Amino acid sequence: MDEKRGSWSRGLLILLLAVLVSGCLLAGGTIWAAQGSLPGDPLYAVKQLTEDGQRLLARSPRQRAELELRLAARRLEELQRCAPTSCGLKALANFDAALTETVLSLAILPPEEARPLREDLAALAREAATWLESDGAQGLDALFRQNALTKVQTLAQVAAASDTTTADLLEAAALDLGLPADVAQPPSVPGVQPRPVPFPAKALKDHPFPLEGAHAKADCMACHTQGRYKGTPKACAACHLDPHQGAYGDTCERCHNTVAFRQVQMDHTGLTDCQSCHAGTAPPNHYPGQCSRCHTSTTDWRAISFDHTGLTDCRSCHAGTAPPNHYPGQCSQCHTSTTDWRAISFDHTGLTDCRSCHAGTAPPNHY
Repeated sequence: MDEKRGSWSRGLLILLLAVLVSGCLLAGGTIWAAQGSLPGDPLYAVKQLTEDGQRLLARSPRQRAELELRLAARRLEELQRCAPTSCGLKALANFDAALTETVLSLAILPPEEARPLREDLAALAREAATWLESDGAQGLDALFRQNALTKVQTLAQVAAASDTTTADLLEAAALDLGLPADVAQPPSVPGVQPRPVPFPAKALKDHPFPLEGAHAKADCMACHTQGRYKGTPKACAACHLDPHQGAYGDTCERCHNTVAFRQVQMDHTGLTDCQSCHAGTAPPNHYPGQCSRCHTSTTDWRAISFDHTGLTDCRSCHAGTAPPNHYPGQCSQCHTSTTDWRAISFDHTGLTDCRSCHAGTAPPNHY
């Protein structure tokens, strides 16, 4: 009985080992076969899953950056094979995404570690530029091909420059190829949903948009919704409502700073059309000309000085300021000073009808 039981146990063990070995051989064969697959092939998802596993096994940021460089080179090879076929556009999108991932992985490295990898990135970008200019890339759409060429040329130049900052690299990687939305989506593995990735804290000092003043306290997710970083608009109007309803244009930074919106300071140097901003702030029946004719200070509206030289029609400005029943003639006939209205002098020579001016000023029962 014991002999039969031992024989049965050995048989079961052999069967399990055979199944295990067969499974390993099948999995290994599938993974090996997937390495030559292209976007759109049934085994391409297996290839992506294998690469995601390699990312998880990277033990340091430097190893992760080196891996992303190798994967970007693999995406370029796929693009070169796909260019004449229907998978060319998707392969171009995958290569673009791989370049972005490479730059993001370099962004968190110390400068001394990132420098040699940046040189490798520049070499890869130059290789891509050379191929995109060759006949081998003729199968790609002309517009997308030109956009890709511009991007890799820019990336090659920026990555190779000795004075390049992380912000420069991120800006180059953010250049958009203009691919259709359904193609530009990053490759996904079935059953694995994309998740937001926190922005590397060490890269904040080289953030493409200056994080100064109130922006330094802002929540990242307030601008980068759903964990998306690429393509985030930088214009003030993209985040801030316009209380002026477009009256002052869309360049908020001309008046407002990043410390506080209520601390408004406008550099008026070289500006001559005051009414383009201040037309709505003038009081009723105000002088209709340019504000700068009277208001000579840009910090105090009460500082008023007007050059009256050569002007004779006082009523064109001052008709609305005369008191009731005032003399209807030109102001300058009595008011000889342009700085003090109380300084009055009138030349009565040749005038005989005093009542034409003074009838309203005589006391009751006057002669």
